[in-house]
Amino acid sequence: MGNYNTNLAAEFYVLSILHRLGAEAILTLGNKKSVDVVVVRASGDVVTVDVKGLARLPGPLITSVRKTTIS
Repeated sequence: MGNYNTNLAAEFYVLSILHRLGAEAILTLGNKKSVDVVVVRASGDVVTVDVKGLARLPGPLITSVRKTTIS
């Protein structure tokens, strides 16, 4: 599996976990993106998640989570 496919599979995995937990999560698509998953919380806060797919580890690595408030 290529590096791009590994990353995409990891993003879908994290997205599915967030949906199972009841989060409103959205996958961003693009070639050179800095945010992989966006989570909109009930309070109006937005959490962005950067996911890295690693083929030799037991699961995806979440490298960055940022919280922002929409006004």
